[in-house]
Amino acid sequence: MTIKNSILLLVSVFLLFSCAKENSFYSNFPVEITDTLSEYSIHFNIRLPEHFDEDSIPMVLTISSPVGEKFRDTISFPIAKNVKYTYVQEVRSGVWRDLRWIYRDKVKFPRRGKWEFTVKHLSNMDKLQKIRDLQITIMVR
Repeated sequence: MTIKNSILLLVSVFLLFSCAKENSFYSNFPVEITDTLSEYSIHFNIRLPEHFDEDSIPMVLTISSPVGEKFRDTISFPIAKNVKYTYVQEVRSGVWRDLRWIYRDKVKFPRRGKWEFTVKHLSNMDKLQKIRDLQITIMVR
């Protein structure tokens, strides 16, 4: 895969993912995978208020392949500073905290086509209303 194609894939994935519904129990992120030979990193990005008082955000991630296979994973997006979660990057900007968590690294997609990432939030609505933005970023390694 050329650098131009890698950048194009990253930009298109970001644009697709940034269109997800905010503050709902479900967020759907479609992405078109054209390269089955490359390895990818899957990151969750979240924007929270500076004083978000939870240690984590529980979610169920369902990944649907182009042929309808489904893979489900219960995950907990780590929020609190903890030695266990060394894969969380944090940027503070005034009243917001932007967190990036490496969900999976060195992932290969076995099929070309449209993959769907659906996130179901398991938090109550009060906590969900505090979440400003949730995105998934898929980057070619």
